[in-house]
Amino acid sequence: SMIDRVKDLEVDYKDTSILVKMKKKNQSRQADLPTIGINTIFSCDKAGIKGIAIQSKSTIIVEKDKVIAQADKLGIFIYVI
Repeated sequence: SMIDRVKDLEVDYKDTSILVKMKKKNQSRQADLPTIGINTIFSCDKAGIKGIAIQSKSTIIVEKDKVIAQADKLGIFIYVI
């Protein structure tokens, strides 16, 4: 995944990175929307990503309560835009 590729980058800003999940400009809201889940949180933690910005009404959160709890535990913020 893209997150797995980021964790190996040798860049100064890695530990201040934010993952942004948004639907494409003409993408239907009926299928294949951007999605985050518990594995996204674990992957972000391993990659040094400090937060996730998701698009309101266009991002699916699988097991939302678990995702929020784990993100809080690991100090990863989730922001809705």
